[in-house]
Formats: sequence, structure tokens, C-alpha cells
Amino acid sequence: MKTWHWARRSPLQIAAAAIAIVSVLSACDGAPGERASYIVRDSAGIQIVESTAPAWEPGAEWRVMPEPVLTVGVLEGPEEYQ
Repeated sequence: MKTWHWARRSPLQIAAAAIAIVSVLSACDGAPGERASYIVRDSAGIQIVESTAPAWEPGAEWRVMPEPVLTVGVLEGPEEYQ
């Protein structure tokens, strides 16, 4: 049986093996039979995480209030506040 020795591999081969291992492990998120709610991928060395489902239960999502809590400036009044 042939063994794989890290010391005899190029940095490119080691990086490719590490990427393969991370890809397999990231696909193993959650309980068995449960779909992950996000996908992690790499684009030119930049990690991209794409959400495929909400991370919260229905009714727990954030909502925008109809009236602002903070108002910056005014429409009418002194020029320094417009």
C-alpha cells in the first residue's frame, strides 16, 4: 500500500488537499439528514457564504418600525440642521 507523506509534497498539493478536506467538512454541517442553511465557497481566495434559508424561526425575524427612532436633520428650520 502506498502512503502519502506531507514532507514529499509541493505546497500546491498540500493546499489542494487542505481545500478538499475543508470542502468535505463544511458540507457536513448540521444533523444527519438535515440540509445546511448556508453554502460556503471560495472565489479567488475570498470566502463567500451564501444563505439558502433563514437562520431564525418564523416570527423571530427583524422588522423595520413604521416611525423612525432617530431623526438626523430637519426638512424645515435652521440651515445648519437641514
